[in-house]
Amino acid sequence: MRALEKQQQRGAGDAPRYAAPEAIVTLAQLLRVLFDSSFGQKGDDTQITDVDSMLEHMNDSLDTVIRRRARVDVRDQGQAQSVFQENRFLAWLESDNSDMILIDGNMEPSSRDKVSAMSLFCGNFVLTMTKLESQDVYTHFFCGFHNSPMDPWQGPKGLLQFVIVQLLAALEARNCLSLDFLFKQSQIKELKESDIDQLCRVLHELISEFPPETTVYCIIDGIQFFYRDAYLSDLELLVRHLKVVIGDDYLKAKFKVMMTVPFRSPGLLKKEVGKMRLIHLTARHLSPRALSGRGLEARLGRRSSPSPRPRSRDAREGSRRASSDSDSDSSSDEETE
Repeated sequence: MRALEKQQQRGAGDAPRYAAPEAIVTLAQLLRVLFDSSFGQKGDDTQITDVDSMLEHMNDSLDTVIRRRARVDVRDQGQAQSVFQENRFLAWLESDNSDMILIDGNMEPSSRDKVSAMSLFCGNFVLTMTKLESQDVYTHFFCGFHNSPMDPWQGPKGLLQFVIVQLLAALEARNCLSLDFLFKQSQIKELKESDIDQLCRVLHELISEFPPETTVYCIIDGIQFFYRDAYLSDLELLVRHLKVVIGDDYLKAKFKVMMTVPFRSPGLLKKEVGKMRLIHLTARHLSPRALSGRGLEARLGRRSSPSPRPRSRDAREGSRRASSDSDSDSSSDEETE
């Protein structure tokens, strides 16, 4: 009876409170989990001490793409730039909503190299947009560089880990990273095992943390490299989950995905992505035209841009690369992957 009276005397503010879940890992610990799961726990502590170190390692593929420009057929480079004549691409670029596109380059079979004209377009797009609209986030993954079973970032799982690290870096730089969604030991165990469902959930949670004024881009080049038996189920799950994130009504930021294939996409991939998200490029008697950061900046710079904001460390680095790219073609063959 006394207990009942005390309960009635308590105000609403005295109701029992339950503590919100808190993260059981730090950023450094999470990076170690992702690094070890990719490199088979063979990573050297001197290689990855913080997010900046890991990001610098990951940007090697972006630099390699830009340096290999001279190896790419200039006619294919012209065809890649014809994407600016596609209304669907312009709609994806300008939309205030999350969106996904898959671009078929429809180039010759000789384009089946790790670096194609579509790779070159993607690399320049990331660097140029980082320079022009530095308030946004630009994640990237070049599948051709991660197609070997010996590669630590191989397959769709490696793609997710790669992009997750880039998102962690962007959130940390903006001082808005929270890992409170990782509050169970079972979640950490699944991440150590590179469980693709858990990786997809982490990706979704991190994108959810960006503020409303941000657009998060996810640029995936050469997705056809992963369309084979060993990766097929994981790739289909990845594409489906990307569509789930895009369709999330509670997402504050905009999430824009661009996937590219230098020739024609596999039929199952096109079906999974959806007809309304597919773009086919054609030669259209285009004259050969080299693709450069400066040329792309001229095209993208015509768009209405938001008010200038303070540029992050990543944005300044991207600007440096884009400027370097636009100044020189000739030395690209001297570098190797």
